[in-house]
Amino acid sequence: MLAYCARVRASRIEEADSAASAGFYKKKLDEGFSATTVVYLHSVLHKALDTAVKWELVAKNVCDLVTPPRQKPFEVQALTLEQVQKLLAVSDGHHMEAFFKLALAIGMRRGELMGLKRRAQMKKRRTLFMYYERVC
Repeated sequence: MLAYCARVRASRIEEADSAASAGFYKKKLDEGFSATTVVYLHSVLHKALDTAVKWELVAKNVCDLVTPPRQKPFEVQALTLEQVQKLLAVSDGHHMEAFFKLALAIGMRRGELMGLKRRAQMKKRRTLFMYYERVC
């Protein structure tokens, strides 16, 4: 996305239309990007063009005229017993071993796990405090 935007000169932005945006999305889907990634690209491009409109670099935001692809529903699948055993074996001695064990033991969501900080630990009381949450 950044490489694509870097190649676009200010003069070409004026020439952009909804067909160009739709073509960009289709090209990314054809290249194997997921619909979720393309929706993310749409968000970034839309925000950038909103700023360009605000700064009067372009007359309109062509992303307003394009509907990004629909995201496919995401279904979480639990690990099998064999997969859990393999993960525990592979993580043995790894610097993130405790993180993997925590994830397996208490079932925290991905965003909660990513929000953990080292200061969340209280070793004396064997307690973990959740201070932050980051949505992934």
